[in-house]
Amino acid sequence: MTAHRRASNRAQVGFAAVLLTPLVAACIGCGPTRPQDDKRFRDAAEALRASPTLTLLEGLPHPRFERDLLEAEKRRARFVTRHGWPFYEQPLPLSEADIRTLRETCANPANYSLRDPEQLKLCGGFHPDYALVWPCTGGECELQICFGCTEADLHTPSYTVLLEFDDVVISPPLRSRRGQRPEPPR
Repeated sequence: MTAHRRASNRAQVGFAAVLLTPLVAACIGCGPTRPQDDKRFRDAAEALRASPTLTLLEGLPHPRFERDLLEAEKRRARFVTRHGWPFYEQPLPLSEADIRTLRETCANPANYSLRDPEQLKLCGGFHPDYALVWPCTGGECELQICFGCTEADLHTPSYTVLLEFDDVVISPPLRSRRGQRPEPPR
């Protein structure tokens, strides 16, 4: 390759970099990175804060780590499937104080970050331990919470937002709620 051709190739690469750099930078900033910047999250959180009702559903055992227990529960218990996941049909009881705490905690965007759907975790995969359900524009909003991977899926009638949550804040009002799901055998 001649010196002239090498210089020409470097110029083409440099020109391409000048054109592509702003495009790549713009795409990196295309979507929000924090829930408080995501209008979808803000709308659902506002509906949660204003909701007169809040329903707490308990998820069935984990399909990978508690497979036998899950199959036994599916034969024994009444359950509903919500967004592809089984939950006990009977909601868990909530006091007014519980509802206030869950509203404040779960509607606070500071307790979450947006989740990268391509990020792999060694937790066995998302499996909701609980679902919080409340009315919102067009139907119901639902926050499915997985303690194993500290992830939450926020479902609304028109979209889903994938979240990571602060385990120290989100877990305490929920972890002790086990009501129908049996303890796994030791």
